[in-house]
Amino acid sequence: MNVLRRKWQGLPRGVVVCITALVIYVPLLFIVVQSFLSAPFFSRSKSWSLEAFAFIFTDPDFYLALRSGFILAFGLVIIAIPLGGILAFLMVRTDLPGRRIIEPLILVPIFVSPMVLGFGYVVAAGPVGFFSQWAQQLIGFVPWNIYSMFSIVVIAGLTHVPHAYLYISSALRSVGSDVEEAARTVGATPLQVMTSVSLPMVRPSILYACVLLFFLGLEVFGLMLVLGDPEGNMVLATYLYKLTNKLGTPSYHLMAAVAVVLICITIPLVMLQRRLMRTANRFVTMKGKASQARALRWANGAGWPGRWWWPG
Repeated sequence: MNVLRRKWQGLPRGVVVCITALVIYVPLLFIVVQSFLSAPFFSRSKSWSLEAFAFIFTDPDFYLALRSGFILAFGLVIIAIPLGGILAFLMVRTDLPGRRIIEPLILVPIFVSPMVLGFGYVVAAGPVGFFSQWAQQLIGFVPWNIYSMFSIVVIAGLTHVPHAYLYISSALRSVGSDVEEAARTVGATPLQVMTSVSLPMVRPSILYACVLLFFLGLEVFGLMLVLGDPEGNMVLATYLYKLTNKLGTPSYHLMAAVAVVLICITIPLVMLQRRLMRTANRFVTMKGKASQARALRWANGAGWPGRWWWPG
């Protein structure tokens, strides 16, 4: 009787898992199958073929999009992780004034469409944007090009800082502050505590955030569509979107081939994430009721960071 009861209690969970697997993996299976056809599913002339892969692997635009995608992903990580880590430390481990107001503002970009953010940057810093006109009047020229690949990487990195902040701040809240307190007692400045103690303790979460942001960088679409299109910059997501317009006919088999390439790139990232999750326990610190973290003083009497923040 108890065995039957346990099986019945586990049935809803199994049903949910099966439905979720069907919803996720069946479309992926169709994409993989479509990539090995010479025409779309609905075409009567379709046959098994590697024509789609042959087309994209001989298309110069594919390699341009692939290279730009990796540049964007690496640049995004390089910008977002340090800024997210610093913000997480300031919000969690210091008495920074206005933390309760600042933290929701940090998270706003997560809830705003990347395409809307892209248009916002165009209005602010585009060729006829507010800051561009101000720079033109002040120094006689605009020292930036918002449609360049460099600008796109910087903007993408800034808009993904909240993602890094969420992971790192959550990790900082979950670890004890005993080691940090010990570092303070021997004279370490808050800056040294941050760089030598606090952030290294949450290294698995930082690495996990790096992998996640790299993955998100490979899939940037809306921002790249708005800012990259004027000068022909594209990544795999926008390359996939433009294939139909490029050929003038439905090219589902070509788009499926590009999607399969993206899947092949992301599978190692997923495996790396799982490995990082397994090793995260090695960096756990014990904390008890008396280990409530004491916030580091942020400011001196004038409201600015005190000299004791800096080494030496």
